[in-house]
Amino acid sequence: MATESGSNRQYHATHGKWIVADGVPDSPLGLLSIGDQYFGGESLRSSLDKVGAALLIKAAKKVRENREPLDTTSTWEGGTVRVKVDPILAPISGTTVGIMGIITDPSAPLPPRPEVGVVEWKVETDTKRLLEQSWDAGMFALYENAQPVGSIAQWMNQSISPRGRDVFEGAIRDGMDIRDTRFLVKYYIFPGGGRSREKQLEFSGWTADDPDESSFFWLRGIAREARKGTPIIRPVTDTLTGDLYQRAASLAAEDSLFIRIDSKTWDLYFPIDNWATFGLKRPTTPSLADVMAPESFQELQAGSKVGAEGVLDPAFMLGDNGDWKPFRFRWIRLTNVGPGEQFIMAHLRPDA
Repeated sequence: MATESGSNRQYHATHGKWIVADGVPDSPLGLLSIGDQYFGGESLRSSLDKVGAALLIKAAKKVRENREPLDTTSTWEGGTVRVKVDPILAPISGTTVGIMGIITDPSAPLPPRPEVGVVEWKVETDTKRLLEQSWDAGMFALYENAQPVGSIAQWMNQSISPRGRDVFEGAIRDGMDIRDTRFLVKYYIFPGGGRSREKQLEFSGWTADDPDESSFFWLRGIAREARKGTPIIRPVTDTLTGDLYQRAASLAAEDSLFIRIDSKTWDLYFPIDNWATFGLKRPTTPSLADVMAPESFQELQAGSKVGAEGVLDPAFMLGDNGDWKPFRFRWIRLTNVGPGEQFIMAHLRPDA
């Protein structure tokens, strides 16, 4: 990783490396990996180096729209490079769920393609009942030919390890309640249909309404074998209305973090893109306890049991270099909003 001259943009070398991006509807392509380096859906333009930003993004947009592979050559800084981009398609609808692309020398052999799988679920809107499920060949390969079964519950019980299953189920459940929003979750499976060993996968998924029929919606996603360090993103299901929502939202500011916390599980629901802006370590699990100093976490737990709001000043959060950084941590417990009453809204601002 390097910094471009005259800017603060951090970019990543792309030449000779496969790039995988997902395609959440109505959003730019989100970066999932460059070679063996994993990401959490960041902007391609802000993450790729100059040649990647100049050549790959344009090609990827074209492939995303027409769902046809592209393999061409382009001139770059006096030389010629090969630009190859393939669509990643949903197995039922044929919708583009992502792209896989590479920029390399025209005569160079391509490196092995990343192993990715795609799953598509057709779900009844009113009941959340699974109507249809399909995997592509890559998904079967990741599961080592484990066969999907008729219902989501049966499939989870048969193929997904109990270790971390609640996190995966929670992400799927929350994802069904909000459209066109990425969730990124890691989970363990029993590959090959047996239960003698585990494999950790990472799933980038989202739900989308059907353009022609309101009685069902789609859950689509891309799975890959997991890598260390990838952030976990949980969708935020809005259950807030009226003055209370405005009050909580007013905590947000450009110079601060605005997060939502489930006070039953202490899971984070947060905008991942600006986490590193404040020198904080990007969370790799959903748990607030993993990125908050124990004494600060205990103080928040104790305060939220007896009060409706409060301030921790300072609260110590885990920095990107492993130290504890002081923040002013103002929180509000959400009440009288039905399912949302277990949530806490928090505003974090770096202490001077």
